Amino acid sequence: MLLKSLICLFPWFILAAAAEASQAKPGCKDTCGNVSIPYPFGVGEPYCYQQSGLQLVCNESYNPPRLLYSNIPLVSISLSNGTMTVGLGVTYYCYNQAGQFLNGWTWTFTLNENYYFSDTRNKFTAIGCDTNAIMSDSSVAIFKSGCMSVCANERSIVEGSCSGIGCCQTAIPKDIDECLAPENPCEKICTNMLGSFKCSCPRDYIDEGEQDGKNCTPIQNRLPILQLALETARALAYLHSAPSRPIIHRDVKSANILLDDNFTAKVADFGISKLVQLDQTQMSTLVQGTLGYLDPEYYHTSQLTEKSDVFSFGVVLVELLTGEKPICSKRSQEERSLATYFPASLKENRLFQLVEPQIINEGKSAQIIAYSELAKRCLNWKSEKRPTMKEIAMELERLKRFQIHPWTPQQRNEESTSLLSEPSDLYSVELTSYTGNASGQYSMEVMLLNVPPR
Repeated sequence: MLLKSLICLFPWFILAAAAEASQAKPGCKDTCGNVSIPYPFGVGEPYCYQQSGLQLVCNESYNPPRLLYSNIPLVSISLSNGTMTVGLGVTYYCYNQAGQFLNGWTWTFTLNENYYFSDTRNKFTAIGCDTNAIMSDSSVAIFKSGCMSVCANERSIVEGSCSGIGCCQTAIPKDIDECLAPENPCEKICTNMLGSFKCSCPRDYIDEGEQDGKNCTPIQNRLPILQLALETARALAYLHSAPSRPIIHRDVKSANILLDDNFTAKVADFGISKLVQLDQTQMSTLVQGTLGYLDPEYYHTSQLTEKSDVFSFGVVLVELLTGEKPICSKRSQEERSLATYFPASLKENRLFQLVEPQIINEGKSAQIIAYSELAKRCLNWKSEKRPTMKEIAMELERLKRFQIHPWTPQQRNEESTSLLSEPSDLYSVELTSYTGNASGQYSMEVMLLNVPPR
C-alpha cells in the first residue's frame, strides 16, 4: 500500500534553472507512465539530467511504467512549485487480541542531500490505539520526531478526527544539514537553518561574526545563571498572568531563550503557543513540544496547562546548573532524560557531582542546594505539585538578592508563604517572537555546549 500525494521533496538549488525550462531535453524521455519528466530531471543518459541527484528511473516492468527516485515512486513533478510528490509505503505493526505481535513492516528510504521534506504539505500521522510512532534518520543523529495516540475503548475514537485519540499527527522534520558539509566556514559552532546555516560561538565566548563564523571573543566572567533564570521566569510568569488572554508557550527550552549584547534573556518563538480563556485552567490539544523538555503529564493526557511550561522551565534550570543536555545517549536508558536523571541524582546525594565546577567555585553551597530543590519541584511528574511561574520568579529573586542558609522543612514552608506576599515587579522583561538570525542576539543554548565530560 502506498500513500500518494503525501511526501514532497524540494530541490533547493535548482529552482532558478528549472524555471527556465519545463520540457525534457531533445532526444530524452519526457514521460514515464502518466508522469512528465521536465529537465533538469531526466532518465537514461547523463546528458538528460543536470546532475546525478536529479537522475530518475523509468521502470517499465509495471503497467503503466512507474517513475522512480531511488526506490520511491513519483506521482508528479512541479517545477513552478519546486516540488516532487511521491508515494511512500505505510509502516505497520499488527497484534492479536492478546497483545502478541503478528507481523509488521518498517518503511525506510534514502534522500539525496538536495532534498528535504515540506513541512507545509505533510504531516507525520499514526493511526491506532496506544501507538507510539517515531520518524528519524537512520542514526537518530540529525532529526527525530513522533507522536503517540491512545484509546480508552473503541467508542472514544471519533471518525475524521486526529487529536491524539486513535490518531495522532506531528510536523515533519525538514531541511538538509549544511553544517555537515566540510566547506562550511564556521570557526566554532554551525547551526543548520532552512536552506542555510548560522555560525556562532560556544559557551564562554561572545559571537561577533555570525556571517563568517570568525572572531569568537572569550567572555571574561561567567554569565550569572540566577540572573538568566530569573529573567526567563519573569517573562513566563507575565505570559501566564496576562490580564487579557494568558498564554502558554508550549516550547520552553534553552534554544528559545535569546541573549542580547548585555546578556539579557528574552523568551522567543511563540510558533506553537496557546491563548487561554481567563476562566480556563487546562485545554485538550494535540501534543507538541521538544523531546527532553516535554511535560510527561501533558504527553500522556493531551491536557495542556501552564504547569506544562513549568516542567520545561525546570529542565532549563538544570541545564544552566549542570551544563548537561536534556537528552544524552551516553547515559543509561533509565537516566537518558535529564528530567529523570537529575531528581534521581539528588535522591542519591550526587548533586555536587553534576554541578559545573565553576559554579561550585563561584556560588555558595546553600544557594546551589536551594536552586536545585526549586528545579526538582518544577520537574515533579504531577502538575499540581509544581510551583507556578510567579512563585518560581519570586524564589529566584530571593536567591539572587539574599545569602541564604540551609533550609529545614519548616523553614521552607514559612519562606514560601512569605514569598507569595512579597511585593515585586516581576514583569519588566522583554518578550520577542524572533526565530531567525539577528546581530547581537543568540540562544542561551550556545552557552551550554562543549561542557567537559565528568
